[in-house]
Order: sequence, then C-alpha cells, then structure tokens
Amino acid sequence: MNRVNLGKFFETRNLRRRLVFKVAGFVALAMAVITLAVVYVMSHELTRQAQLMLAESARSSQIQLENRIAYLVEATRRLADNPFMINGLVDARAREEDLPKLVENFAEGTSMSTFDLLDYDGAPVYQAQEWRPEFNHSPELRAALAMGNTALYTDATSRQLLIIAPISYYNTTQGALVVGFDLAKLVGRHAVRDETSSLSILAAGAQLLSINHNDDVEYVSLSARPDERTPLLRQLEFEIETGVPKSQVDTIVMETLSRFVGISLVLTLASAMLAAGIGQGIARPVLELCERVRDVAEPTCSPLGTGDELELLAAAFDQRTAALRNAQFELEKQRDSFRYEANHDALTGLPNRSNFEHRLREKIVCNTPSSLGFCVVFIDLDRFKLINDSLGHPTGDLVLRTVAQRLLLEIGEEDDLFRHGGDEFILITAAGKDADDALSLVKRFVVTLSQPVRMGEHDLDVSASIGVTVFPRDGQDAETLVRNADIAMYRAKNAGGGQYRYYDAQMGEMAFARMETEAGLRKALERGELVVHYQPQIDMRSNSLIGSEALVRWQHPERGLVMPGAFIPVAEESRLIVDIGQYVMREACSRQAYWYRLGYKPGRVSVNLAGP
Repeated sequence: MNRVNLGKFFETRNLRRRLVFKVAGFVALAMAVITLAVVYVMSHELTRQAQLMLAESARSSQIQLENRIAYLVEATRRLADNPFMINGLVDARAREEDLPKLVENFAEGTSMSTFDLLDYDGAPVYQAQEWRPEFNHSPELRAALAMGNTALYTDATSRQLLIIAPISYYNTTQGALVVGFDLAKLVGRHAVRDETSSLSILAAGAQLLSINHNDDVEYVSLSARPDERTPLLRQLEFEIETGVPKSQVDTIVMETLSRFVGISLVLTLASAMLAAGIGQGIARPVLELCERVRDVAEPTCSPLGTGDELELLAAAFDQRTAALRNAQFELEKQRDSFRYEANHDALTGLPNRSNFEHRLREKIVCNTPSSLGFCVVFIDLDRFKLINDSLGHPTGDLVLRTVAQRLLLEIGEEDDLFRHGGDEFILITAAGKDADDALSLVKRFVVTLSQPVRMGEHDLDVSASIGVTVFPRDGQDAETLVRNADIAMYRAKNAGGGQYRYYDAQMGEMAFARMETEAGLRKALERGELVVHYQPQIDMRSNSLIGSEALVRWQHPERGLVMPGAFIPVAEESRLIVDIGQYVMREACSRQAYWYRLGYKPGRVSVNLAGP
C-alpha cells in the first residue's frame, strides 16, 4: 500500500512538473517571438513615420515657399501698377524724389536684391543697384513687354528669383519693372523648418541651392515635386528636398526599441512565472479529477448527489450548456440585426439601394398586363454638396435625416421610399390607380423640400430636382426605369432645380445626342478636327490691323463645319471646355509667332476661355 501511494506521489509530481515546464516554456517562447516580430515591425514603422514626417516637412516648406513667391509676384504687380512707376518712366524728378522712397518701402521686410525700371526697349531708366545687361537679351523680358504678361524665372548664376511685371498706361505696355529677390534668403526665411534639417532646391534636376547641409553628415532625405497646388513652383521647376541627419533618426529608433525590448524582457519573465503558477493550478484539479474518475465506476453529469468536485464540474458543464444556448440566441438576434442593416440605410433608417433594386424587380415581376402600373420617382437634392463642404458632414447628415422625415410624412402606406445613396432618394408609388395622385405627391415633394431646414443659426435651402418614370410606358426593366428617371431628374436640375419632370422619349434622344456629341468632341481633340479661325480687328481711324479674335470651329469629317453653338454647351457640361480652351490657346500663340516670324504685325490676339 505504501509503494502504491509513493508511486502515485511521483506520478503526480512528474505530471505537475511537465505541465509547469511546458506552459512556462511555451509562454516564454511565444513572448520572445512576439517581441522579435514587434521589434521588426516597430523598426519599419518608425522608419516609415520618419519618411512621413519628412514628406510633411517638405510639403509644408513647399506650401510656405509657394505662398511667399505668390505674395512677391502680387506685390510686384501692384508696384508696377503704381502711378509713380509711369511717372518714373518719363519724369526725371519723379525718379529722383519718389522712386527711392517707394523702392525702400517695397524692399523692407523682403529679400529684394535688384530693382530696375526699364522702358519698352528694355533700356534701364532707374536702377537701385548695378545694371545687369543680360536683361536686354532675356526672352522673359521680351515676352513681358510684347504680351503684357508678368514673367517669373530664376537666375542660377546669382541665385536670384526674378519677377518682370509690365507697366501699362491706358492698356498699352510702356515698360517693365524687374525685381530680383535673393533666393537663399527667401528660402531660409520662409521654407526652412529648423536648423538641424537640411533643405535643397533643385531646378530642372540640378541643385540650385542648399541650406543647413553638411557634406560630412549622412542624411535621410525626401523630395517633393510641385503639383497643381503649387503652380508657381511648377512653373519654376522647383523640387524641394528635405533631410534630417541619419544618426538622429537612428538614435530615436534605437532608444525606442531598447526601451521596448527591456519592457518585453521583464514581461517575459513575469509571464513565465505566472505561467508556472497557472500550470500548477491547472495540474492540481486535473490530478484531483483523475482520482475522482478512478473512484467512480460510471461518471455522469449532475446531479450526482456526492457534493464533491466532479459534481461541481458537472454543474459547471450544465451551466456552460445553458450559456451556449443563450449565446446562440444572441447570435441569432445579431444575425437578424445584420440582415436588417444590410438592407437599410444606417443614417435615415430607410431601405437602401440593394433593397430598392430587389423591390423594384419584384414589382415588375408581379405587375400583370391588367395592372395599372406604378411610378419611379428619382429625388436629388440641389446644392447639397455646398452644405457638406461649407458646414461639414454632421450638418449634412442632419439635413438628410430631416429630408427623409419630410418625405415619409407625405407618402402613403402603399408607397415605398428608399435612400439610393448620397443625397438621392427613390420612391416607388402607384400611378395606375389615380395618375393625379402621383402628380399631386410629386408636387407636395417639391413644396415640402423647398422649405428651408433650420440648423442652429442657418436656414439651409434643400430644394430638390425630381424625375419621374412610369412603368411600363417608360421602361419594362429596372435599369431602364432608373436610368430614364435619372435623365428626367437632370432635365429638372438643368432647368434651375426645385422642379420635377416626367420622362419622355425626347429626353432620351437628347441625352443620346449629347453623349454622341461629347464622344465626337473627345475624338475631335485627339484627331485634330478642331480648327481656329481669326476675326480681324481694324482701327477705323487708320484702317490698319490692330489685332484678331481666335474663334474655334469643328471640321467634322461627315457633318462638315460645325458652329460653336452646336458643341460648346456640351463641352462646358462635360468639362471638355478646358481641353478645348488649352488647344485654342496653343494654336493662337503658335499662329501669332508664325506671323511675327514672317514679318507681319498682327497685333494682339484675343482667346475666349470658359470659367473652369
């Protein structure tokens, strides 16, 4: 008996020891692997964050430099428009008394390095420093005097930013103002973020200047190219490169990682000790359970009537079974909730687009030839994007909920209202029972949505454009009905908004014709079918040519010469007007240059450009 008890003792100790070592070892190994993985991820993430900070720094420097150059350009233009500039061209006393004070005031607070007042021939009239003769041969100066446009460029030799602003009198260029700014001072004051960071300006791929750069230091650098938000830097072909010392980045990374590794080691040790205790705690009831199983011939779940740990375990098992049943019930509730959310809009509570498509197809299938049909009403809020952009999305969400509530108050029990997406709503309503009822409902929509929504101190205009199609007259499938309702809605929007339109076949033909014209215009731009005609402008006093106006025509391969009225409105709606404007501008400038090279004097050319 003693031998049996002793064997059981060693068996128990061996099981406990194996469980403790395995659990503690597994936890320690897992913590080590996790630590290595996190160190690897953190090192890459810290490096990425450093790159993001550099990118943000470069972008910030780019924006600051763009704003400063824009300010200098505008200030130079205003200075060129100053009456003292005109006086300075013709009056020596004005140059001696007025211009020095004007130049001194202008130079204060800027990095101005050169100031020259030139006549129309490019000859210096007034200079605030030693004359730079290469201005006489500058194509930018010639272009500014000839075209009357402000020129902006850099001089790599002197590292100056040069602005040439024409001086006009009664719409005639009389001379030019040339102002140079020290580029190094300009960048150092308005683009450099701190002394530890380096900043370089690259012009056309070549380094123009570098600030705070040490050749003996290795840098982590990032460059930012100009884009549409920095048009002046793009014109100058400026690329900004910022950098921080690599040692500084490495120090931050190593300090962060070393702290994390130290904490991980402490946590690993604590976790191993905790795991050992947990292993012992697990082994104890398991060993006790083994003893209880050996002593019971047929173990069953509760109730056992013994009052021992097995009965408690059996009772716990029964409790867990009940908990699983409750969990299953909760999962079924969540499944129903997910199913509801998948078919309803979370913001307004209305059925969503997926629900609408299912319901519309169901209506079409269930509609028999003897049925009276139904209407699809497409509702799009006018100027809702302006509300979102100016007052924010929370206000826009409140407006959408208010609109949904107003629409729900107007519809009947047999009508189905859906949120189609964004600021669009769709209604399926009976039309055959009484067509006047459908029309009356649409009119009520127009009236109720024309009433402003009060949001705090703002009265918001939430009028809507509404398009209506009737099944089966306007389409016999879901896609056609929705498309035609959308066409009718856009016709209402083009009419000024706050209105409704019923779809008719002519709308579809017009939409198709517009699409055909738009597609033809795109091909015309690619194939060079657009031609530019020039209407001369004659001075009636001298009967001489003083200019011309560039007029675009479309030489269609099948329709012949197409006048602007037939395609310009379509181009303006589709934004192709921007490409057409650029094309006409290039053609007009090229033609002017060609005429000048032939020895003609065509004067100025006028080019019509659309607002966008």
